[in-house]
Amino acid sequence: MTNNKLQTIIVWAENKRGVLNRIFTLIRRRNFNVETITAGHTHIANISRITLTFSGNQTQTEQLIKQLYKIIEITKIIEAEERKSVNRELTLIKIKLNLDQRLEIMEIVKHFRAKVISFNKNSIILEITGKEEKINSLIEVLKPYGIQELARTGRVTMQK
Repeated sequence: MTNNKLQTIIVWAENKRGVLNRIFTLIRRRNFNVETITAGHTHIANISRITLTFSGNQTQTEQLIKQLYKIIEITKIIEAEERKSVNRELTLIKIKLNLDQRLEIMEIVKHFRAKVISFNKNSIILEITGKEEKINSLIEVLKPYGIQELARTGRVTMQK
């Protein structure tokens, strides 16, 4: 019986050409079911931080970590434990704007502590940060208003 759940690992790697490609190739070859990958610079010069979430069990997580350490440019990997981590995501949502519904949408924005980033006569773009559950809830509430476009960053995790 496999006990698959959403796993999160954080990888630090040198900023060198082809490193992300080698990571993606390894993940693809090993047939991991990746949910999200986020990458960006860190406070350390020439080091990037990659947060990777995938569906798997503990054995698969350990296997992936061992395989990733074979990539020379990877300097550190940790498995993020849910209860010892802070997880956030950024999402931009573009909604079709009907002026009759503007006040309703603004109340929803206020309730979810989202921000209006852009506003014109045809659409409104919202920004929300938070846990995936909060973002998923806002998306469900906004569906009837007509979501035109959606962009999510994926999970970013930091150990407490």
